[in-house]
Amino acid sequence: MIAEPGRSAIRTKLKESTFIFGTINLSWLEQREAFALFEHALGHGVDVINFTDAAYDGRSETLFGGWARGAGDLAELMIIAEVSGTDMGVPAMPNLHPSYIKPAVRRTLDRLRVNTIDVLLLPRPNFAMPVEPILEAMAELAAEGLIRAFGTSTFPAWKIMQLCSRAERLGYSPPLLDESPYNVLDRRIENELIPACEASGMGVLAWAPLAQGMLSGTYSDADVIAPESRAARRGGVYRQRITAAGVARAGRFAAIAQSLDLLPCQLATAWIRGNPAVLAPVVGCRTRQHLDEALGSPLRLADTVRERIDSEVNAPGTAVVNFFNSAPWMKMRI
Repeated sequence: MIAEPGRSAIRTKLKESTFIFGTINLSWLEQREAFALFEHALGHGVDVINFTDAAYDGRSETLFGGWARGAGDLAELMIIAEVSGTDMGVPAMPNLHPSYIKPAVRRTLDRLRVNTIDVLLLPRPNFAMPVEPILEAMAELAAEGLIRAFGTSTFPAWKIMQLCSRAERLGYSPPLLDESPYNVLDRRIENELIPACEASGMGVLAWAPLAQGMLSGTYSDADVIAPESRAARRGGVYRQRITAAGVARAGRFAAIAQSLDLLPCQLATAWIRGNPAVLAPVVGCRTRQHLDEALGSPLRLADTVRERIDSEVNAPGTAVVNFFNSAPWMKMRI
C-alpha cells in the first residue's frame, strides 16, 4: 500500500507531535467558533487532526472543510479519519464491508475538501467480516490515492495480529497503527494490545487520554454533569464512564499534578507520551484554552512521577473505569 519509508515518515511525524487534535467535541460548535479553533490550532503548531464520521453526521468534517476552503496551503497537515458510518450507534460493530467503506471514504473526503486521508481508521471490528476483503479494499483505496495508510481503532489484540499475519501472507500492507482508549484510569491495553502492536511493528494512538474530562479536573462529583459535556449531550456509554470511583482516583491524580505545578490535563498527556509504544495522545479540544493547555504539556516525566501515579492512582494494566464500553467485543465490565 505504502512503501516502508513513507510509513516511517508518518510514524515519525506522529511521534514528534505534542498531541493530535481530536475534533469529536467540535460537532456542536457554531461555525465561527470552529473556524477560529482551527485557525488557532494550526497557528500554534498543531499539524495532525483526527476526525470521525460517526459524530453528528460528520459535522466536524464539514466544519473543517468549510474552513479549509479559505485556509491556504495545508500540505503539511496530516489527516487521520475514522470511517464507521454516520448512522452508527454506540456501542456497535460498524459495517466494514468494502461496498460500504469505499463510499464512506469518498464522503469523508468530500466533507473535508481534501484529496487524501493520511491514515484511515477502521473501528471496532465485526468478527463476522473476513479480513481479506478489508485488506484488498485498503490496497485499492491506496492505489487510487485516496488514503496513504490504514489503521485500526479499538480492536482486540488477537484481531490485530490476524490482520497483520494475513497481510503478510497475501502481500498487502499491514495496519500502521491502532487507536484505542488509554488513560491513567483504564490501562488495560498495556496487557496485550501494546505488546501485540510492538511485536508487529505498529504504533499506538491513545483516545480518551483525559478520561473524558475526569483527568482534566472537570468533575468533583460523578452525579453533577456539566450540561456542555459529552456525558450530558450524548448520554449512554459517555455518561456511564463518569463514575464515583473514577472521580475519586482523578482527585489523587490532580494532587500529584498540583505538586508538580502542572494542570491535571498536562500531566495526563505527558504520562501518555511517556510510554514508548504510544505515538501520541488524541486530545478532544473544544476551546482555545483546551488547545493551549495541551500545547503546554511537558514532553516527558521523571520515572519517580510515573511510579507515584502507579502506586497512588492506578496500577499498570488495570482499570477503574471502562472506556471499552463502546466496543461490544469487550466482555469485561467494571
